[in-house]
Amino acid sequence: MAVVISGVFGILLGLVLLVGGIRVFDLGGTWYFAAVGAGFLLVGILLLKRRRAALWLYTLLMLAALGWALYEVGLDWWQLAPRGSLIAPFGLWLLMPWIVQRLSWQHFGLRAWGGAALPLLLAVVLWGVTAVLALGRDVNDVKGMLPPPSTQGTLVYPGNFGVFNWGGVAVDPVRQMVFSAPAYLAFTSKLVPREDDSSTLVSDKPPYLNENFGSPFAVELKPFVSPLGLPCTAPPWGYVAGADLRTGKTHWLRTNGTVRDRAPLPLLFKMGVPSLGGPMLTAGGLAFLSGTLDYYLRAYDSTSGRELWKARLSAGGQATPMTYRSPSGRQMVVVVAGGHGSLGTAAGDSVIAYALPR
Repeated sequence: MAVVISGVFGILLGLVLLVGGIRVFDLGGTWYFAAVGAGFLLVGILLLKRRRAALWLYTLLMLAALGWALYEVGLDWWQLAPRGSLIAPFGLWLLMPWIVQRLSWQHFGLRAWGGAALPLLLAVVLWGVTAVLALGRDVNDVKGMLPPPSTQGTLVYPGNFGVFNWGGVAVDPVRQMVFSAPAYLAFTSKLVPREDDSSTLVSDKPPYLNENFGSPFAVELKPFVSPLGLPCTAPPWGYVAGADLRTGKTHWLRTNGTVRDRAPLPLLFKMGVPSLGGPMLTAGGLAFLSGTLDYYLRAYDSTSGRELWKARLSAGGQATPMTYRSPSGRQMVVVVAGGHGSLGTAAGDSVIAYALPR
């Protein structure tokens, strides 16, 4: 809805500026306002079509308008202010996540992906008709036939890490609830031609191709990230979520994890990062998760999703924690900190066990 409203606003504003700008030119003034109006009109149309090209066009419009304004009026603030009073605020609005996340890519095809999560078998007490359980935020609408992978590249969203991956989810059969860690990290999938069906392409060093023997193409599959290693899509990229298995209703959804171990600076903001590795749920209502991009094992209240405790790991914890009772009767939580190449987390060989103080 925000994209539609923005598109309509851009079109209406563009028409007003275009008509008014033509009138200004007829009176001996500049073409500036008419040209800016035409730009707003085109941006509004692209927004209604949910094309991400609207952002690039608006960037060019802002730069051209700024250069034109400086050329015509110089650094005279009182003449610059009315020229930028609409362009700058609308540009900032277009950068908001609720706009950016709902615009499709033109230079990539958009392709859905299903993660290979493990099945869980349990008895669920149902009241009324059961709806499909949907956790996390809405994914951009994909209408029509999904484009296949190509040699130019295909954008895979929410990616082969999500929404759920091989770690799966954890369920509480008593409370009839599910605890999960949905991830939204875009990937790119690019076909790499081979000379014939039997030839081998290099796959033991970057870019680590998936060979697909017997087919005419190997596949280069990697996260869609910036040179700094951060995702090119707006955060959050990962959550923890709790839902009622009887009704399918999501009771809570919280951003989870930081970019501390991927950003140039140790930023501790809870932006929400992808997780590769499933959660573990105890009978006492505690959930444990270690698979996030930052190197932590975390404990959560499964009824609210509130983070109760965390411990720093020596490497990436891309595995599912487990629990057991020691010979002395203490309940232990164990995690493997081995890292993962696909996430770029540090490799390690530690098996770490935790217990409550005596």
